[in-house]
Amino acid sequence: MKKRQSIKIFLIGMMGSGKTTVGKILSKNLNLNLIDLDRELGKITKLSIKDIFNEYGEKKFRKMESSYFIEINKTIKNCIFATSGGIILNQKCSDILKNERLTFLLDTSTEVLYERLKGSSSRPLILKEQNSYKIICDLWKSRKQVYNESSNYKIKTDNLSPQEVAHSIKKVIYQNN
Repeated sequence: MKKRQSIKIFLIGMMGSGKTTVGKILSKNLNLNLIDLDRELGKITKLSIKDIFNEYGEKKFRKMESSYFIEINKTIKNCIFATSGGIILNQKCSDILKNERLTFLLDTSTEVLYERLKGSSSRPLILKEQNSYKIICDLWKSRKQVYNESSNYKIKTDNLSPQEVAHSIKKVIYQNN
């Protein structure tokens, strides 16, 4: 990779789209730190995302994630951000993502998301729901436009391994630097 002053890569998409997994691969391959927003919030609060939702509710969680993202984005220069699925719900965060040149939407079908997420005990928006597929579809439908508006690149992930998704992202980075 060519020498550059600063590189920030943002991975956005629905829960289960592979942001953390792909972020780890990119972090290793590009020698960049990975900031996983959900994990960082967990460290700060000493609570799991599920526990934050249970104790404070989704609205408070969204406020916490947005505030953290906005502040850390100001100070960190060379890194990969694996954002939370709902980061785009905050207008300031969505604007940051739109204005960065390396924001990638990991576009995963609702069928694949459902297969990846069913039985998960750590996803508070679908946890213990009888109709989690409908919830996933409704979330995707309500967020799809903002995800697309917030990203510079879209990668269809359904038929790709995490390594192939990371490779696709690296190709874009190399072409643009």
